[in-house]
Formats: sequence, C-alpha cells, structure tokens
Amino acid sequence: MGKNLLSSVLLISVSALFACSKEEPTPPPKNFVQSVSFQTLDKKVSVAPDKTSSRSIQVQAVLDKKSILNQDYFYVSNLQYSSIYDKKNDLYTQSSASALVPVHFRIVGKELHLIADNKIQYPSDVNHPELLITRYKIIEETASTLTVSEGNSASYLASEMQTNASSAGAAEDLWVRSFEFAPEGSYLLQETSVLMPSGDIGEFLESVFPRENMKPSSAFKIFQMNPEETSGTTDPIMGRFRLLQSDRIFAGETKLSYAVHFDLPNDKSTIDWYVTANIPDEDLEAIGLSVEGWNRYFKNFKGLHRAVMNFKGRLPAGIHLGDPRYNVINWDSRLVAGAAYESQSFDPSSGKQANSIIYMPAAWIKIGMSYWSSGEFSEAQNPPSVGHTKGLQGRPVCYRDMHDAAAYLASGKLKVGSEESLKKFGVELLKQTLFHELGHSLGLDHNFKGSLSYKPADAKPNFSNSIMDYNDFEIERAAFEDLHSALGPQLEYDRQALSFLYDNGLDISNSDPILPVCNDKEADNEVGGIDPLCTRYDIESDPTHSIIGALNRINQSSLAHDVSLSEALLQVPVIILSAEALSNIKLKADFDQIVQKLSSAFDGVLNYYLSSGRSSLGYATRANLKSLFKFNEKVSLLDLDPRLMRENVFNGVTQILKLKSLPDNVAVSLSKARDQALELLKTSNYLSGITTSESGQIILDKQKLMSSHIANFSKDEKLGLPTLHTKILSAMVRHPGVSFFFGKYDKTQVDYEMQIIALLSEVASLKENTASVRMAAVKSLASFTGRKLGDDAISKVGTGILAERDAAEDSDARDLTESLMKAISAGPSSPSAASTLR
Repeated sequence: MGKNLLSSVLLISVSALFACSKEEPTPPPKNFVQSVSFQTLDKKVSVAPDKTSSRSIQVQAVLDKKSILNQDYFYVSNLQYSSIYDKKNDLYTQSSASALVPVHFRIVGKELHLIADNKIQYPSDVNHPELLITRYKIIEETASTLTVSEGNSASYLASEMQTNASSAGAAEDLWVRSFEFAPEGSYLLQETSVLMPSGDIGEFLESVFPRENMKPSSAFKIFQMNPEETSGTTDPIMGRFRLLQSDRIFAGETKLSYAVHFDLPNDKSTIDWYVTANIPDEDLEAIGLSVEGWNRYFKNFKGLHRAVMNFKGRLPAGIHLGDPRYNVINWDSRLVAGAAYESQSFDPSSGKQANSIIYMPAAWIKIGMSYWSSGEFSEAQNPPSVGHTKGLQGRPVCYRDMHDAAAYLASGKLKVGSEESLKKFGVELLKQTLFHELGHSLGLDHNFKGSLSYKPADAKPNFSNSIMDYNDFEIERAAFEDLHSALGPQLEYDRQALSFLYDNGLDISNSDPILPVCNDKEADNEVGGIDPLCTRYDIESDPTHSIIGALNRINQSSLAHDVSLSEALLQVPVIILSAEALSNIKLKADFDQIVQKLSSAFDGVLNYYLSSGRSSLGYATRANLKSLFKFNEKVSLLDLDPRLMRENVFNGVTQILKLKSLPDNVAVSLSKARDQALELLKTSNYLSGITTSESGQIILDKQKLMSSHIANFSKDEKLGLPTLHTKILSAMVRHPGVSFFFGKYDKTQVDYEMQIIALLSEVASLKENTASVRMAAVKSLASFTGRKLGDDAISKVGTGILAERDAAEDSDARDLTESLMKAISAGPSSPSAASTLR
C-alpha cells in the first residue's frame, strides 16, 4: 500500500471560490496597518486566574487604505477566559479556539466594517446573508489612509457568549484591553471584553490577518469529508481512520467538511507548543515530555525522520492566550476541576489548522494529594459529559473527565504506599491526559475500538492500539516508559493515522492490519441498529466481558490480574492514616475529622466499584445494555458471538438486581480494614495522651460510625445497592430509534423486550424494594406504553399498585403509591443513546 495509500482519496485542490491553491505560500501582502497609538482609560477587573486588572484603552490606528480594501482576510475570536461557570464540567468556560471566518473590510459612512459574506455557509450563490463582525470608527480619512478606533464586535461576541438562556441578549458593555499589530504576517490583535445582561464576562483575543497566510503548501494534503456521515467519510481508505472534521460548509449545494490538521511546508517545519506563564517550574518537564512524546512516531516516518512536536516552554512575554500564531496549553492552577479539553482554529475551506489551545487544570498533576487530603472520595454530583460535548457556538470539544481519575485514586484500586507514589501517579495522569488531547490537536478523533486489542491475560498486554480511546487510567500508565521520559509504545492505530495525515501513508504497508474504529457519533448512533463494540471505557476484546469482570471484582476476594473490592478496601487505612496524618492528630477535633475522612473513603471505594467508576459494575452494565438492542447489520462483530454477548449482559443485569446485601468477602474485608484503621488511630498523639478508658470509649464510638457501611448498604438511597439498581433500571428504557432484539438463534426464539418488561414489572411491584428503585423501574416500564407487551404489563403493575394504595397503613406508603401511579401513567419519554447507554 505505502506510496499508493492516498491514490484513491479525493485530494481537493481548493477552487477560486475558497481563494486558496496548492502552491507554496507567497510572501505576506503589504502591511495594512501603518501605525498604532492608544491611551489608557479606566481599569476593569479581569476574570483571568491571576486576577490581573485589564486596562480599558482607546485606540487610533492608521491603516493603508489600498491594502485594507483590496485584500481577503480571516477573522477569529478565541475565548481566553470567562466568568461562565459550567456546573456539569466543574470549570469556568475558557480556552476555546474558533474556526476562522473569511471576511473583508468595507467603508460605510463614518465607519469601517469587517464583514463576513457567508458564501460558504449557504447552498445558494444568491442567498447568503452577510454578517457584520466588527465596527471601527473612522477618525480621519485621506486618499491613502484611514485612521480608525479600536474595533467594536459587541454583537458578534455576545452571540458567542450565549451558551445558555441565562446569557442571552445583547452585550451590556464592551472594552478593549490591548491592541497591537504584528508586521510579520500582518496580524491585527485585539483583546476584547464583553459584559452580558446576566453579568457574565467574556475575554477574547480577536485577530484579523490576510487570508494569504493560511494558503496550504504543496506538502499539505486536503482531505474532503462528509459531515452527514457518522464516520466522516465513505471513502474506503479514509474510512480506516477517524479524523477531526472542520465545520460544515457548502460548495454549491454540496455539504463539505475537511480533515483538520497542521501544515508542514518544508523539511524543517515543527509544530511548536507553549504553556502559559503561570505554570510552576516543577511541572514544566511533564508538559514537555507529553508534547514531545508524539515524536516517537514522526522520527520513524519515512518522509520525515525528525522531531515535529517541539515544546518551547512558557509563552513569551507580551503574547496573549488565543493568538492564532501560537499553540498553547493553558495551565489552570485550580486543584479541583472537572475536565481537560482541546480545541482548534482552522480554515473551514481546507482544514488547515492555524493553532490549538488545550485547557489543562493543575488538578491532573495534583490530584493524588488533593483528593486524598480533602477526603473527596464519593461520586461527583455533576460528572462531566464524556466524549465530545458542545462548547461556545455549539462547536464540539473533547472533554477528558477529571472525576474519573479522582474516583480511581479514591477507589483503593491503585496500590499505593506513600505520598510519593500518589505524586507519581498524578504526573502520569497529566502526561497520558495531555498526550490524548495533543492527539486531537494533530487531527485525530476518538477511536473507542482501540481497546478491543487489549487482552489482560497476556504476559505484557498492550492497553490499546490508540491513545484516542478512553482507557482505564491505571493501564494507560504504559503510554510512557518512565516518569521522566517521552518514550513509549508506538500504538498501531495512531501510527497509521498520523502517517496518513502527515507522511502520505508511506509507513503503511499491505501487511499492516486494518484496525476497527469508531468515534463519538458512532457510539451514540441508533440508525439501523447499534454497534455493541463501540463503547467508551470498555477494557476488553469483548466489551460485555467488562460486566463479568466487574462482578468478579465484587464477588471474589482476590484476582490475579486485577484488584478486587476486598483488596481495595484494605488500602484505605494505609493511605488515609499515614505517619504524617497520625502525628497531626492532636485534638479531639483532629481525631473526629480524620475518622470522617476514613468513613468517606470507605464510601468512595464501595461507590467506585458499584456505580461511580468507569469500570464499576453499574457503568459496565449500563454501557453494555446496548447489546440487548438490535445490531446494525453493517457492523462487524470481529468473530464475537452475538448470542453470547446478549446472554452476558442479561445474566449480569439479572444477577445485579438480585443482590440484596454485600457479599461475605466484602463484609469481611471492610471489617478488617476498619479494625486496622482503629489500631493505627490508637497510635496517634491524641489517643496516646488520654486515659485508657476514655480511649476505649472513643474507639467504640468510632467503630459504630465506620460499621454503618455494612448496616446501611442494602437501603441507603445515596450509596449501596439502591444507587446501583436505580442507575441500571433507569437505563432499561425503550429507545424509539431501535428495538430490543427479538429473533431466533438456531431454533430458539429470544425476545429481550419481553424479558426486560418482565424484570421491570417484578422490581416495580416488589414492596420490599426502596422507593427510588421502584420509581426507576416504573418510569422505565412506562416507556413501553403503546407496545402490546408494555401496555399489558403496565396495566397489571398499575392494578397491583392501586391495591397497595388502598391497603396503605400510613401516609408514607400512600404517598409512594400515588407517585408510582403518576409515573406509570405518564407515558413514554424519548431517551437517546447518549443519555442512557453511557
């Protein structure tokens, strides 16, 4: 294949419509800004992490009239920081790059307007409403020059800020914080703040520069994609990979998009990276190693043979976040944040990338210390979305979920013996997470089938064939050879995809495997049936085996290639009650606080294994419930038996719903862990300094506190089995877009809709179940309204609840039955795969 890999791929030579060609970049045009002067006005407080004041300025810029009116430009408004708090992802909306907008200047009366003609946004050559981006006041006009004020983009920036209804409306105020012109490349750069009616503030770096700057070189391959396809393309060669797509545009009435990636115009080109200046010195190494880790591929490519990714340290003084000339990792000093993510600025008419911005909170590297010391061990109240979610203007942004890592550390699954080992894992977390986000910057989309290559029983199992999967944080540590190294395995899918994008496929031979692939759209797609192998966070060659593995982690005392719940519980005292922690217990308040942390830690471990972790019993089961639906016939199952896959899932669901108490081995381990903790507590300064009788009484009281986990497990609505059962029952809804499987295996008729309805009916009718569990079953059962099997079951369950209401002996019992009746009569909801199969 090698040299011919790209032969059947449509390489688009961009037409005059898009004003670029496949020639080497020409020198930039004459500078359109001759001089800039400004005066400082009042100070306004910035929302940037360093809390620096942002000066409001008034500008006078002298522009070359001929250049400004006879040149095609790009405009981009990259978000720097904002006051918008994203509760779901536990972070402030920031560091978001936008697509480049083709624009031109026009004099309108006493104003200079920056206009987007929007031709590429509409299928008509006539109907393409222009969009006014920016207004500049004309202070003075001569035959050859225009003297203008700073730009006012209030309306446009306000539209970018409208992430939700509360931030809708026209801008209340706008001020300019800096204004400069960079002669090399002719970049006009303006830092602008906008105030919304909601009180939200957005800080942007607005840039205007000649479109000529983004002309692709002869080395750049333009790959046309199809925005209507979940995979992005129907081309058989491009279909081997999942590439990031540019925004949809039109060429006539044809919808197009392009693969987004960098241009390497010559044999010395590099992709340079910087990090914001606020990063501590001690964390610079991990950032640099993550960036340059991708050179393990580029150095071995036949047409490159060099390091392409180049880390240049802190962003130079005077360069602002969002500048389209710089790829920047925005380091946020927050120790608790919900996610890391990446976004790009690119030419929508070619896919050529201008720059990338990655948001990276310090929590990724400090997570080991901060979460253990704070005692934050239970499931996050607002876990972030997984995969691509919507950023400003609805553009997809990849969020790498912080809470997954936090829960993992809190689980006890990671065998650690010291604070130093936690610090090490924090660095490893940062490196593997940043490595993933950098993969997006290079043009790679997710591939959730990368982990299908993982065989845990192998002597040295390869955790995945792609870092672009969502892999288990523990096994993903193998992405780097060492804490202080950029080296690591060359994952086969990533190697092939990068060669395709950057080296003409020279490094892909006919003998190389064509690996299974799928992205977010495919993971959530239901059209024509689902793909049961396209699952996030599965770590098995057969995703349904993750349910078996999760059950084994709970039911077995120890495992050869994994960590059981019993083993994890014994880790809690070792980590919480370090020598330093014990020495700091000097008062009763200190003692009470550390015991509460122990209690919270035990909760967190149980919760992680049962329902909150990505490898938990609850998540594995919910994610694989899709196997009970009709499969898409176009999807390859890679020699897996669909009958066994469905049996694995349904048997797992049945076993889980039958669980009424902790397995004996877990109860024994929890008791041992509690006793071990109490023995360690006896050595604390506080207990050593009081009488034996007082010490014994205190210990007895604390034993009661830490024994409550076992007593409350079966009925606790916020922990334990009700939480697990509720989540699984809620995911058993009917999907209007795809039916549960009903058909034959050999001569045996199988009807999973009937079996699911029977399970829901049984749980909804059993009075011994908790209120939340019964309600979850009733709501899912109601989704089958209008189906013959569903209507019959709903009628029967409803009759039973009515009888239960009439026999109620107190107000609580009556209220519950009334609520259940209301829910079962509500009819079907309209769930989506994205919300229920994750």
